[in-house]
Amino acid sequence: MGKNALIIFSFFICSLAQAQYQQLAGVFVPPDSAAKKNTLLLKFSKTNSLIDDQKFQFLSLRLGVEYDKRFRYGVSFSFLADSFFVSEDIPENAAYNRINYFGIGGFWEFMVINNYRWEFSVPLKFGYGGFNYTYLDSAYQEINQEKDESYMLFLEIGAELQYNINNWLGLGVGVGVRSVAAGDQTIIKYTRGPYYSFGLRYSIGGFYNSVFHRKQVLENKEKYFEARRKAIEQRRKKP
Repeated sequence: MGKNALIIFSFFICSLAQAQYQQLAGVFVPPDSAAKKNTLLLKFSKTNSLIDDQKFQFLSLRLGVEYDKRFRYGVSFSFLADSFFVSEDIPENAAYNRINYFGIGGFWEFMVINNYRWEFSVPLKFGYGGFNYTYLDSAYQEINQEKDESYMLFLEIGAELQYNINNWLGLGVGVGVRSVAAGDQTIIKYTRGPYYSFGLRYSIGGFYNSVFHRKQVLENKEKYFEARRKAIEQRRKKP
């Protein structure tokens, strides 16, 4: 019930933001103009899950296309920021199970707001991941035996808000929920459920443009602030 309520709430917030967009955009986040319909996208981000007082950080690298500043889609690569240790479902001669992960899938993102300074989106991610188990003794030394493996199918949906400091660096927050089907209950326990993100967001493609297409980046920035200035002036003139 809680997971379904979170999904419904996310759609409600995004719909409300879209309905209010035309009213608010004139002062806060007016859209900047862009002649290109398709833009290459390469972004690095991080999400966090807190389960049994343990914090798990999933890193992701998204490679794709942004179409008409409204939709983003492509492939996504994900992996753990660090190995995590569990003590359930392990052999008798082991004390811990060190788990590593790597996944690949796709993503689709609807951009409610997307301009030089602000981004608000509804991301959808899906894919397949593989887990590698390494069993350790009480001194965290690897036990000499064949390593086990497992799998996970995942589906994520959420909402993200980002303030862009410049063309390639932003400060973002996000919430979402992850649903999984996995090879064993340990993976399901530590990966299924809500997640959150907070911190810096890096756009490798934006950094590339800032270095090799600096003139275009500065032009888009100037268009954004000019449109914002005109929108504020028009709003002040209204009785």
